Amino acid sequence: MTLVDAGSGEGSPLFQLKTELGDKIQFAFGLDIAKEGVRQAARDYPDIIWVTADLANCPLQSSKIDVILNFLSPASYDEFARLLNQDGILIKVVPETDYLKEVRQFFYQGTERSAYSNEKVTDRFREHFDVLNEQRVTVKKQLSKQELLDLIEMTPLGFDISEQKKQAFLEAEITEITIDHRVIIGRKKPQ
Repeated sequence: MTLVDAGSGEGSPLFQLKTELGDKIQFAFGLDIAKEGVRQAARDYPDIIWVTADLANCPLQSSKIDVILNFLSPASYDEFARLLNQDGILIKVVPETDYLKEVRQFFYQGTERSAYSNEKVTDRFREHFDVLNEQRVTVKKQLSKQELLDLIEMTPLGFDISEQKKQAFLEAEITEITIDHRVIIGRKKPQ
């Protein structure tokens, strides 16, 4: 199969999937608009084709892709439909209501950012794709202080947080973070 990770970041999810699927994947492409992430992915995982690209204007041929992955990234559903072949599927992962709730509660208690809803995201998916399957996956993950700091640095929830508040979070004895996602698998609607 031909697999595209649309919003591949530093590449580790696509690499892990390609490793697990082995010979079932003929071509794997990782696309991301962030040059630094694409550079890191190309350096760390040279057996995959990494491309700096805008998801709304992908440099790939129409109707050639079997599977598009879109993990925690913006989506361009018209472009995804153009890329997918007749039997192709889109696998989208979106945050659920408890995603990183410990981070949101600590930094954003009492504000609009303390809660999360993916309703608009999932409704938009359903407008463009027929849902074949969906599942909520929730786990608690133990993290070291360094991993907590890395998490705060990489999540958009931490982008506007002062160093002083980040330090207070690390000292708050939070050792567990909630990972809460909805995995939606869909096929483009017939035209």
